[in-house]
Amino acid sequence: MKKLNYLWMMLFAMVMSVGLAACEEDDEKVDAPQELFGSWNCYGETVTFYSDGRAVWTDSDGESSTASYTYDAGSRTIIITAYGETVRWHIVSLTSTSLTIEDEDGYPMTMERVGSSGTTDDDDDNVGPVGPSGEDDSDFDMSAPSTLLPVADLYPEVSGKYEVSNAGSGISFIEMLGDGHYLLQKASASYYMMKKAPGKNGRLRGVMASAVKRDYIADESLVFGGFTKVEDGLFELEGYGTLKVTGRDSVGNIVDFVLTDNSGLTIPLTVDRLPPVGGWTEATDRICRSWDVAKARSIMYMDSTKVLDATYWVGDDYVAVATNLLGIDVEDEELFDTGGGATTSARFSPDGTYMMFFRDGTMDVSNWRWEDEANGLIYAYDLYNGMEDGVVGQAAFSDEKMTITTQAGYSMGYSWVSETYIELCRASN
Repeated sequence: MKKLNYLWMMLFAMVMSVGLAACEEDDEKVDAPQELFGSWNCYGETVTFYSDGRAVWTDSDGESSTASYTYDAGSRTIIITAYGETVRWHIVSLTSTSLTIEDEDGYPMTMERVGSSGTTDDDDDNVGPVGPSGEDDSDFDMSAPSTLLPVADLYPEVSGKYEVSNAGSGISFIEMLGDGHYLLQKASASYYMMKKAPGKNGRLRGVMASAVKRDYIADESLVFGGFTKVEDGLFELEGYGTLKVTGRDSVGNIVDFVLTDNSGLTIPLTVDRLPPVGGWTEATDRICRSWDVAKARSIMYMDSTKVLDATYWVGDDYVAVATNLLGIDVEDEELFDTGGGATTSARFSPDGTYMMFFRDGTMDVSNWRWEDEANGLIYAYDLYNGMEDGVVGQAAFSDEKMTITTQAGYSMGYSWVSETYIELCRASN
């Protein structure tokens, strides 16, 4: 952990405390890019660069103070001076709306021009760091009405999550998703082991030619892929084999399957269909689909001051930090799951299964249910020895987007720290 170089803050603070300007007005113009001149949002306050060499700092209370600056074109460096102290900002990128600099320790900071699209003079919390292509976080605006429609159930006669009760099958549950995918979870290592299809290595493969997206994943505990109907009561499971309905109760509920793998091994399954998480409501219809994860944003406040604001662009595997007032040398992976471990897509099923798919081709499965459906609160959890361990998040929908926001708060010495994590997803079906 190292302290950032916040000498520039101290410079302005010193000037402000005595109410003096550190430069004299003259008619000399600073030979700097025209895009630099003007006011920039900086940690909820503003810094304004004038062409005559003045740098004016305005705090959140509207109090202003002045320092002087010059510009070195060869190194693209802004040199700010007050009371004989100097700080250097190297310009990494500069556009008409965005300024990214590195301090003398190489730490980056991105500022947005006051009045530009997606920013406000008071550092509106909906504005975050700028991404690799210059886009801002206006995508996190969820004010538009939702346009999401229910996902059609391709095979309603078999759709559902079935808990397997017969000992020796080696299978915990099998779920037949309405969009034409199946999920099989193994109970333990046993005589039942998935036989890999030719050419498969147990990792994510490409999209197969079909009416729906076909992905195939298999590991020691999970098998996921597409399925199609061969005939009444018989379904082909991509990469695995077949599933046949062999028994129903007096009211038509499926109670028995026979699972046959590609080697010809047959496994009888005695099953109980689990109830849906909340019935077929509008909220359940919205969330129960496939989502591509686009961005994640992490924000931390200490008391009432924002001390950290970072955004992760999943597709580019890129993290930008706009605010780091604590001066902490934060590693990307401490803020987000990046690289191969990044969650690139997710699925919520109406039967309470929450599936996460990672960039490296693996997946994980958890559970979810409504905590407060009217207010969009969902509870995602795992079971350990029969005990639930999870977190509550708030889902909001706009157009074909969804954000899930989780929050936590705790005491740190004499300060109260609150953390907010927002994940932005786009519907893929």
